[in-house]
Amino acid sequence: MAIAGAPARAASCTTQRSGTNGASATCTSGTYRVGIECVVLKPGDPISTIHYGQWKTGGVASTKSCAGGSRLFDFWAEED
Repeated sequence: MAIAGAPARAASCTTQRSGTNGASATCTSGTYRVGIECVVLKPGDPISTIHYGQWKTGGVASTKSCAGGSRLFDFWAEED
């Protein structure tokens, strides 16, 4: 599976992969958080879950990683 970093919703945000199974979002203004989609590959259909990092402000990175053997599939920035 390819990892597709979705573009941030606002021009003031940047997203990037963080480590093996995580991502981060940083925005220059407003309140924001990173969202990630994790998948568990198993026989049959994969299981997909969505997780969010903590809300941040002022250029501080919001980070989140997949856990429990799941793999990062997609990530994005979300503004409040």
